[in-house]
Amino acid sequence: MSSRSDATLVATLDDTTFQIIRYGSIFIFLFGTIGNAFNILVLSQSSFRSSPCAQLFLFASVEPFQKDSPQKCYDATVACRYVTDLLFTFLPILPLIPMLVFGLLTIQNVRQSRNRTIPTDVSRVPPVGVIVNFNPTNRLKRKDHNLATMLLVQIIILCILSIPLGMDKVYSSVMADMQLSELQVAIGSLLYNIAQLLHFLANAVPFYIYTLVGGNSFRKGGKAIIFLLVTSIYNFAIFCDVSFFFRLMITGSICYAYVSLPSIDGETNELLKKIFNSFIGGLSSAVDDDDDVDCSLSILLLFDMLLL
Repeated sequence: MSSRSDATLVATLDDTTFQIIRYGSIFIFLFGTIGNAFNILVLSQSSFRSSPCAQLFLFASVEPFQKDSPQKCYDATVACRYVTDLLFTFLPILPLIPMLVFGLLTIQNVRQSRNRTIPTDVSRVPPVGVIVNFNPTNRLKRKDHNLATMLLVQIIILCILSIPLGMDKVYSSVMADMQLSELQVAIGSLLYNIAQLLHFLANAVPFYIYTLVGGNSFRKGGKAIIFLLVTSIYNFAIFCDVSFFFRLMITGSICYAYVSLPSIDGETNELLKKIFNSFIGGLSSAVDDDDDVDCSLSILLLFDMLLL
């Protein structure tokens, strides 16, 4: 009885692991790609170029798009497996130490810069009742303070998301030579995949962290990028003949349906040909002398000939 319940539990854990990998990886990939792309666009603006901290954030946003070296030697030998496990154990944790140290030093530097005063010429002091900001770098200091806050919050979240993978690798290295039951293997696989997804999530959340704690400067930059993208898409839709692309999409669907259903009856066949020919006529009257459009139209006319 217990063996049957263990088998059911193992199957449930394996299915849970599979579903977590399927949907969790897609979620992290989509949101991470979008977030890092927005980070690159926002931090590349001229208002952030004068800040070294913003440049570091920019480099960190480009890094997740780089291709990692393949782990071809993993599990080839026992030594290779131990070396790879040690790398996975310390690589997520070791970078956090210098990040934390330099992050605290950055925050301290920002606080000291806020306490500095700029000497002013007494002869240029305005009359009483006139309020003038003698420090033109207040806005820059406020931006640096926001960037330092972003750095500190990111370090804390990276610690929370990266440490579980290192702990799991230590556990896997210790238990590698022990005989484990199927239930223990299933539980270990579930925990490992959750820890790995959390580690991947650390590379996907920076943009959303910056949006929440980055202050008005980062949010304004993000809004400007979104407005620019929406405006560009809207202008492109107006510039192009949207109806042409719509008809092209529908015609391609009809062609696919016709090719995929060779055993359809004659009445449906005639109906599809009439619909197809009507779209071909609409395309012929809508397009100009563009080469890409002529190529697409030629392909559709070829399908029309095949239908006949």
